[in-house]
Amino acid sequence: MAAASPGGAGPPSLVGACDRCGAAAPRVDAQWLAAFGLALCGDCRRADGLISKSKAKSLYLLSDADLRPLGSLEKANPQNKNWNAMRMYLASQVRGAAVKKHGSLDAIEAQKDARADKRFSAAADARKRGAAADAQQEMQDARLAARVEARAAALAREAEAAERTQIEVRVDPVTGAKRQRVAPELAEVEVEQI
Repeated sequence: MAAASPGGAGPPSLVGACDRCGAAAPRVDAQWLAAFGLALCGDCRRADGLISKSKAKSLYLLSDADLRPLGSLEKANPQNKNWNAMRMYLASQVRGAAVKKHGSLDAIEAQKDARADKRFSAAADARKRGAAADAQQEMQDARLAARVEARAAALAREAEAAERTQIEVRVDPVTGAKRQRVAPELAEVEVEQI
């Protein structure tokens, strides 16, 4: 049943019937047969198609463990050839694994909606927490500003009082006693020397 492709280049092709439509397939891709276990004609291959691993996980809510038993092909990454190769799965097999895991495609959509609602409510809660934290921070900032302002006013009062209160020491020329004079009150105090 196996025959080499014409000209000896490219992957070998098989001749037989398509596993999907039953039509006689002049060429069946050996890579697809080895990877997916299906002999598909060109029309069925185009109709079924391949899906990347990341799309399979996001569209059908499957994990790596769910995809591991499925057949796959590696293709060069179209974004950048130096990046890791993409793992491609047969779309019908991915849908089958999703139905097996979730029960139905409608159940997948319901779970996607529930996850979206959960993300939305988590984001709303985060915004509320952020607003509460902002209000608390504003209150702390206002308290700090009031304390700084009160301290600055106290320092200004102390400086003003220090300016007004000047002590002048005078020595009486007759007695030789020291006298302190405090301005502006002009009170004199005699200071004893010990």
